[in-house]
Amino acid sequence: MKTLLVIPFFVLTLLISCESSTKKIQDKNTVSHIDTLQQDTSKPRNPIEETLNTIPKNIKPVLGYRFILSGDFDGDGKKEKLIEHFYSGLDNKETNKFYDSLSNYDQLVVLTIKKSPFHL
Repeated sequence: MKTLLVIPFFVLTLLISCESSTKKIQDKNTVSHIDTLQQDTSKPRNPIEETLNTIPKNIKPVLGYRFILSGDFDGDGKKEKLIEHFYSGLDNKETNKFYDSLSNYDQLVVLTIKKSPFHL
C-alpha cells in the first residue's frame, strides 16, 4: 500500500520540478533575447553604407549591354526593334548598368540604387 502512495507522490514531485526548470530556462532565454535586442538597437546598421564601403575606388563603368528585341509589335507586318534605355534619375541621362572589377552582386545593386534608375 505504501508503494502505491509513493508512486503518485514521486510523479507529482517530478512534474513540479520539471515545470520549475522549464520556467527558469524560458526566463533566461527571454532575458538573453532582450539583451540582444538592446545591443542591436543601440548601434543601428545601414547595410547600404556598409556595402558602399567595400566597393573599390578604381571601378570602371561598362557601357552598352542593352536588350534589343525584334518583332512586329504594331501589327503592320514589318519588323521593329525595341531597344532598352537605362536612365539615371539623378541627371536624366542614359547611364551604365554594369561595372568592371566588382567583387559581388550586392555592390552592383547598391551602385544601381544610388543612381535612382528608370527605364523608358
